[in-house]
Amino acid sequence: MMGNEQFIEILRVRNFLEHNHKQITNIESEFTITSNKKNGTIDNIFLTFHNFLPNLKIVDSEGTEYPIMSNTDTKMLLEIMQEKNDSEELARLIQDVKGRKIFLIWIKIPPNKKLLSNETRILHLYFDNTKINKSGKRILLDVSSNLSFPVFWIFKKPTDYNITNQISYTVKDEKLTNKKSWKNTRDGSFYYADTERTSTLLVKPNQDKLIISYSFKPKASIIMLPMTSIVLLVSFSSFLIVVQNSAAYGWYWISPSLAENLLERKIELSLFIVSLSLIIPKFIVNAEIRHSYFWLWFVPIVLAIVFFFGIDFNGINANETLVASYNGQ
Repeated sequence: MMGNEQFIEILRVRNFLEHNHKQITNIESEFTITSNKKNGTIDNIFLTFHNFLPNLKIVDSEGTEYPIMSNTDTKMLLEIMQEKNDSEELARLIQDVKGRKIFLIWIKIPPNKKLLSNETRILHLYFDNTKINKSGKRILLDVSSNLSFPVFWIFKKPTDYNITNQISYTVKDEKLTNKKSWKNTRDGSFYYADTERTSTLLVKPNQDKLIISYSFKPKASIIMLPMTSIVLLVSFSSFLIVVQNSAAYGWYWISPSLAENLLERKIELSLFIVSLSLIIPKFIVNAEIRHSYFWLWFVPIVLAIVFFFGIDFNGINANETLVASYNGQ
């Protein structure tokens, strides 16, 4: 903020993060502000951020959109202020803005909605996320809050996913230290709570630099049936291959008549496995989860092909050996 001269105090910040299962997609920052100006009204608000906010839109709780001044206008205003009040703090601010170390947002309050003395108002800032905050399959997020007010981070879970692998780090000498889980934490730097649709992390005021990481995992109820079907199809395909290759060597670990019946229905059984492997994924309604696991159904398909063509892993054609044994050779 631009010091106390703007007569604005921030009481609370809530950041709402929308995700797909791989990264943050959209962000809404909700600022609860109050005027501490004893007399008169306020028609300008300045907020500072460490990152550029693409497609930024600002509205209040009544849905009124507030104009955002351009960067050029903001820099001109800062230079005018410096001419009137040549302070080190202001000079440093101008240098950081020009060097893009910080991004200063100048918000104009509509004339009919000027902030009155001691009035509290909520502003919603909507913008896209351009950063891919990832380390492997984990999402990384800087939640540092070296501020005098609490900051909430509300993670909106992707449909049919749960948040998992919640890890927090403190930063010391540009290194991540003090690794610990932030799940079910009730003390220290933050407070964590979980619901069916969201997970909330409250970072307490005046904290050192904090980095958190987390990932998303499909709900067990969504993938239990498909994953069970894969296990059964792979097991059945493997069973058929073992029966076929064992019979080719004249060794029957099941009833010879059962083995013969299975091998006589090779075409039907192979088509059965391939058909189920192609049909079952369609029962996963969530397209993201279906695409993430779709490759697994190729495993039983490959095994069905191995069974159909009688491929022996020792280099012998099991079909030819079986035909020979059936012909009494």
